[in-house]
Amino acid sequence: MFDHGHGGAAVYVLDMSDTSRPLAHYSRMIPDDCESVGTTSDGYEVFMTEAADGFFSQGAKITLK
Repeated sequence: MFDHGHGGAAVYVLDMSDTSRPLAHYSRMIPDDCESVGTTSDGYEVFMTEAADGFFSQGAKITLK
């Protein structure tokens, strides 16, 4: 959890490359209110959730490589 003033965020990075597992397997690893941020160049899926006043909505940035 990161704190920026009164906001906070949690960022989750998942390796979802094992297609033999159902999506429900991966969805149990993150909270329901997460938003997809994107995919890294290595194929990892990145999700985030904001708390209170928001971390990213206050100007914080995330860069996926």
